[in-house]
Amino acid sequence: MEDHRILVGASDWQHPQWQQEFYPADLPPEWRLGFYSNEFRVVLLPMCYWPDDPRSADRYLDQAGGTLVFILELPATACQSAYLAHTLEVLSRFGQQLLGVAIPASGVMTDPAAVLTLATLYRVCVANTATEGTVLNPSAALAAQLSYCWDGVGDSAVLRRGRLAIARIQSKDMDLHALRRVLQALLGAQDPQRYLAVIFEGTPPALKLMRQALTMLDLI
Repeated sequence: MEDHRILVGASDWQHPQWQQEFYPADLPPEWRLGFYSNEFRVVLLPMCYWPDDPRSADRYLDQAGGTLVFILELPATACQSAYLAHTLEVLSRFGQQLLGVAIPASGVMTDPAAVLTLATLYRVCVANTATEGTVLNPSAALAAQLSYCWDGVGDSAVLRRGRLAIARIQSKDMDLHALRRVLQALLGAQDPQRYLAVIFEGTPPALKLMRQALTMLDLI
């Protein structure tokens, strides 16, 4: 993994619209993740991919090769103390290719103590700061180096917390000026102990914008 460079990627890689504009028509489905990794260095696995069997995680690693890193979005059930042993087993399968874990607000509400435990072991980024001060103790969150995802619109100060800064942005209708602001905010969050990623959301994520982000980062 390249330390502390802004990684660019998408939420999911199996978008039907990409079959025409990104993936070659004759490319087998099991090769798509490897093809994706030729251009982008990180992918967010939505919670619908969360495996019931930890060994199922191996197929993603086999398909991706050794250069792609993953952010795993956990379902709320995976954030429960009773389920934590299984969660840790799944995460351990990814080894050095696990960049971090994204947890929705529902997961924090379900079992905040388990979330803090995960944050002491892995880079954890929760969906927003709404739960801090209500179900999450701010001092405990700070001690666990918990991070908060940024939507690219509100206060970007949340990027400067914890060990993983993730900007999860909706690419629809985003212009180059807004994209540059997102990238500059991430650059402003650089720290020797923090990894940075911008994840493009959407149905599908805008490939053109993702590529423009790579070009901008080469120029900034």
